[in-house]
Amino acid sequence: MKVSYSTAVLLYAAVANAHPSSFTSEKFQSLISQKSLLSDLKAFDQIASNNNGNRAFGEPGYVASVNHVKSRLEKSSRFKSWTQNFETDSSNIDLLSITVNGKSYNVKMPLGWAGGEARDLDITAPLAVLDWGSPGTCEHPYYNNNTDTTGKIVLMRRVNCHNPGKHSPHVDMSSSSLGYIFYEDNYEPLGVSKRSIFNNNKMMKREQYPFSFIQMSRADGLELTSRLHAGEELIARFQFKTSPLKIESQNVIAETKAGDPNKVILLGAHLDSGANSPGINDNASGAALLLALFDAINQGKFRPKNKIRFAWWAGGQGYLNFGSSHYVLNLSKKESDSILLYLNFDMVSRGRFGVYDGDGSRYGYYGYPGSEIIEKLFEDYFTSMGLPVRPVHWHGDSDYYSFMSPEYVIKPVGGLHGGDALLDDACWQQTCDNLANANVTHLEINTKAAAHALYVLSQTYKEIIPAVPYNQTAASMAGY
Repeated sequence: MKVSYSTAVLLYAAVANAHPSSFTSEKFQSLISQKSLLSDLKAFDQIASNNNGNRAFGEPGYVASVNHVKSRLEKSSRFKSWTQNFETDSSNIDLLSITVNGKSYNVKMPLGWAGGEARDLDITAPLAVLDWGSPGTCEHPYYNNNTDTTGKIVLMRRVNCHNPGKHSPHVDMSSSSLGYIFYEDNYEPLGVSKRSIFNNNKMMKREQYPFSFIQMSRADGLELTSRLHAGEELIARFQFKTSPLKIESQNVIAETKAGDPNKVILLGAHLDSGANSPGINDNASGAALLLALFDAINQGKFRPKNKIRFAWWAGGQGYLNFGSSHYVLNLSKKESDSILLYLNFDMVSRGRFGVYDGDGSRYGYYGYPGSEIIEKLFEDYFTSMGLPVRPVHWHGDSDYYSFMSPEYVIKPVGGLHGGDALLDDACWQQTCDNLANANVTHLEINTKAAAHALYVLSQTYKEIIPAVPYNQTAASMAGY
């Protein structure tokens, strides 16, 4: 039976009133300690300081972060915890260069690849500039498609916009150009640029003509543009060589010993930072939020009906989701079907009180049935606190993707995210994302919101999440 959104919301209200308990959501929230949150943020910040300024996947700082989480979990009598080891293929960049008429230029962003498998390159071709056409604004940054780019390396300006889904230049990528050089419009962290480029669906769909791209500085891009406009012939050369690298890493997982093992509420946050950042907001904040919920449950006053599982994921930066995808792809059908829903927490110590857009009302992309109820649960909490709340776009940029894609597992999904990286966190992916970048009061509010959602969902899931014809998983789709 399909349950409408409005019916489910009314059902939620009825259930909340029909289940009086001496231990309420408010009492559970009162167990959240700002002191504990700050202590964990300090620990992660110190780990980064001790390990070349980062806690990145595959680096010593990540291993130290895993050990910190393990040390926080291991003495609990109410939880069992373990690590999940896995290995993933990666590569070392042995050579990455761009030269124009023999002059070497600094590469501001490592080479990316779209439309096919990455491979070593050595491309020499004429350089062509692709200028803005009309109207040439952030909302509609169309480029002049009259330029012949076949067999050429294309130079183009990156528009500096931060509206979800509108970051990238809209340009015809169907021609057989050999590569793209983007140059910065204004200063923005390289991670934002790379995310923006990958978000351009027109670019990613060009399967017939795989291509590479890099980014150079604004000054270099303007210099080359000026020379091309003056009629100078420029020959560019891309060189890119890699060697294979295997990265061994770990997810950290903890679950309550009590609770129905066939009804699991799973909460997760990626534990790694970016390569050049301590990653305190992104995403020590999410890791600390989970630890605070663990501490609250560990006190023994809250007895959930459903089993609660926490996961600290490896390799969650940059759309990679190595840890969470490994986790779901290695679940048995029974294990997969036992997971009722997934809640994700990312960049939650500053920015907006952002709630994933489960019903798709803001951005048009919705989650599996039940995701809208999770969104409503968080929204109502923030509204009751007199706080502004904003729907967050499903960019596929965090570990929730592993739980809402046919490639992996399809579940009701929700959670919290601090908003657009550059607008809401000027230190995103940078060295200044340290302890000083976190607002612990903001993190405490988000953690209490998570505690409230967890309390309701772990006690009354069956009554408030609409029934669906099947519980589809990667395993069941594969027939085993």
